[in-house]
Amino acid sequence: MNAPRFIDICLTIMFVILAMVAVWQVQEFPFEDQLYPYTGSGIIIFFISIYVFRLVRESKSWKSEEVDPNHALSLQELSSLLPIAVAITLLIIGVFLLGHLITVPLFIFFYMLSRGEKWWVGLIGAALLFVFMWGLIVNVMELAMPRPLIDDIFDL
Repeated sequence: MNAPRFIDICLTIMFVILAMVAVWQVQEFPFEDQLYPYTGSGIIIFFISIYVFRLVRESKSWKSEEVDPNHALSLQELSSLLPIAVAITLLIIGVFLLGHLITVPLFIFFYMLSRGEKWWVGLIGAALLFVFMWGLIVNVMELAMPRPLIDDIFDL
């Protein structure tokens, strides 16, 4: 198995777990507040199902190719997972500590910088995402966002 395929499978498993946790976390919410996590989880599961179907279909063509069964992933291939794992971990910790409205735009800003965008493009992208989240999700849809830990720490 090559490194990109391994990364794809790890991310697929992570998104399935994320969808299941999202549904589990909102079980006690009112029905209206459950709609957004259920819809998001449903979309994740839908697209992952398509991805898994494609993997199964393509696996037949892999069997016909000659692959060295003793080939293991190299340290360099596995080290390509480290930045992804660190970014996702920081995103999750940031959401718990600072909340969605701060962490997700910051994540997008730094992600855009890491992909080679200019700082002002990243800033505009993060600002637009913040306005979208605050305007649509918080004000229009009036979805209950979890309280970040910083609110509890400082009694905000």
